[in-house]
Amino acid sequence: MFAGKLFHRLLYTRMSLGKLRCAICYRKCISISALLENHGTAQTDVNKQNTSVLPHWVNTQNSMKIYEANSMNELWEIFDGKELSSGELVSFLNCLCKLSINGTETDEFKRRSDVICQKIFNRLNQFKSGDFIIIFRCLLKLNVSPEHKIIQILEQQLLRCLHLLSVSSLISLVCFHFPFATSDESKIFQRELEMALFDKIDSITSFFSLLELWTVYGTNYNWKTALQCKMLKLTGEASLDELLKMLLHLADRSIRIPQVIDSNLLRIYNLQKENGLNLNQAISVLNSMMKLNYLKLDLVKAACDVLKDNILNLDNVNSINEIAYIFGSMKLRDESILNLLCEWFTTRLNSLAVSDLFQLVITLAQCNFENSICNKIFNYLENADGRNSNAWLNVVWSLSIQRNLSSKLASTVLNSSFASKFKDDLLATLKLVNVKSAVQLEVDDYAGPEFKFNLPESCRYEMIMNRQRIDMAQILFDALNNLVPLHKYVKYQFIHQLGYAVEAELRYDLKNGIISLEDWKRSEDVCKKILLILLDQRDFTKISSKLIGRRAMMIRHFKLSGYSIATIHWSKFGQLKNKLDRIKFLNNVLESQLKNDSSAE
Repeated sequence: MFAGKLFHRLLYTRMSLGKLRCAICYRKCISISALLENHGTAQTDVNKQNTSVLPHWVNTQNSMKIYEANSMNELWEIFDGKELSSGELVSFLNCLCKLSINGTETDEFKRRSDVICQKIFNRLNQFKSGDFIIIFRCLLKLNVSPEHKIIQILEQQLLRCLHLLSVSSLISLVCFHFPFATSDESKIFQRELEMALFDKIDSITSFFSLLELWTVYGTNYNWKTALQCKMLKLTGEASLDELLKMLLHLADRSIRIPQVIDSNLLRIYNLQKENGLNLNQAISVLNSMMKLNYLKLDLVKAACDVLKDNILNLDNVNSINEIAYIFGSMKLRDESILNLLCEWFTTRLNSLAVSDLFQLVITLAQCNFENSICNKIFNYLENADGRNSNAWLNVVWSLSIQRNLSSKLASTVLNSSFASKFKDDLLATLKLVNVKSAVQLEVDDYAGPEFKFNLPESCRYEMIMNRQRIDMAQILFDALNNLVPLHKYVKYQFIHQLGYAVEAELRYDLKNGIISLEDWKRSEDVCKKILLILLDQRDFTKISSKLIGRRAMMIRHFKLSGYSIATIHWSKFGQLKNKLDRIKFLNNVLESQLKNDSSAE
């Protein structure tokens, strides 16, 4: 029975008898559908004529022409020829819409839109519920006004057949129409759709569909609550692979729903304790946590255990650099993993492209981690090609962090030609200034061109700090203002000429006390300069806690420039709810700093 049916199918697709024998021999491991699919990919031209692989709507001569059309002109020729049936008209609109989305001009559609809309109106009784959705979407995508009469008629038709639509079709329609609901009539239609769907939320089984709805209704309390409850229910019932896919969907869409993510990560952690993670699963969960900026340390350590057993067995440098990128981005200072990455590169230095080494250099700098490979890589980098990109700037900047910067490498970025590429990129500009600072403070034999580039005057603290850090700094300034009037004695919230954001600077004469801003220049040579630097958990590496690379370089450069550094750890300062306690805390920090300076004298 099986051989007979398969024989006729294979004759239709012109498969050789030799391949037929192979197919029968492997009956146990290859299904008929998989076999035909695999053979079909090698015979595209044959399949084009094979009705078994054509879309279901290709069932007439006109529909075949529509399917094969590659341009708008071809479609219009079909439209102007033999009268299209209702099904062919739907297919025509669908293909026309797809071609227009790919960038083809739609002026011809605008000219013919009234004729097309009239044809649709004349055949309303011949369309099925699914046809109405396709026509409705296509007309709106082709820029037919939501207030056009045909759109309003289609809305009424869709409302009449809502009970016939599947949940997935309803979700697609609700999300699609949302941005078009601008007129009073279209808003009423959207509300009707929403009410019909809201009653069916509990029957949704696709996590991806729930996220689609979240992107549209995530700010609406009722929708948010209902969607979150359903997500938590699906999370609680999912397998390990399903949980990883859910997490990946959240990460790819940058949707951070704390309760859902917490539940997902906890379930993954508990399930992996039973059977463990494989390498792909370990990388997937780390990658998703990186994208979401959401860390569950126990799960990170479990994933790290898997990586430790597999890194040295990997052959693909792209896979290794993916792992390095994740650890650098998340500032995961797992010394075992970082050493294994260095060992992997050490054994393959002679067989890799120089650009393959970039990510490792950047990761080691981000994690503030030193390894003997740095000295070996250094020699390769001096012969690197393509030294005119942002990636190259990141490499040189990372070498500055690690104190491995040479005169030759520094000169590749400290020149007007290179700097001009980043004149509108503030973060790149700051990195250039950091490299310049490293050269001035730490490279004794710099022989490159004189670099006169400075920070633009428009560069401000709030331009590079996020909202949370700005709010934290404001609490700091509020307490500091009760110790010393900010406007008279403190330079605060500014970008230092070395290229770093600083919360506050104060200057003291150890005999006469704090110096006012107007006297700073007159007392430049005898004053004690103190910088207040705010540090929070993002300034420290994970797993083993150490200042991240760029913050370590900042403090190092300030000290080399003669500043005293008073660090304010938010983990302590931020816990003080009483304003008086914050003031006392700051006073103790400053007095301790002055006492240390006085002792050094």
